[in-house]
Amino acid sequence: MGQQDKTTLILPLVEHMLANEKDLNAWRKELVSAGAMTMEQAMQLGEPELTLAFRTMKAVHFQSLKPEDLLAELESHHVAWQVDMDEDIQQGAICY
Repeated sequence: MGQQDKTTLILPLVEHMLANEKDLNAWRKELVSAGAMTMEQAMQLGEPELTLAFRTMKAVHFQSLKPEDLLAELESHHVAWQVDMDEDIQQGAICY
């Protein structure tokens, strides 16, 4: 799996986490435990800045994972995928 392939998986995963796991205090603690900043620095961040910092930290972390570990993260966070198919393919899938 190449970097471009991983990016197409990472972006939806991070967006899903931001939308569905919005716990600003947990994000602050995770930034501190990762060594990205001190608790004082994390507490000074407003929501937009905190979101950006957390998004960046998660994206960088997921880039370093092996493909199978990244797929496990996707599964553990229950990331849903929308697949666009032609009507003929949809009908074939329904019949199958």
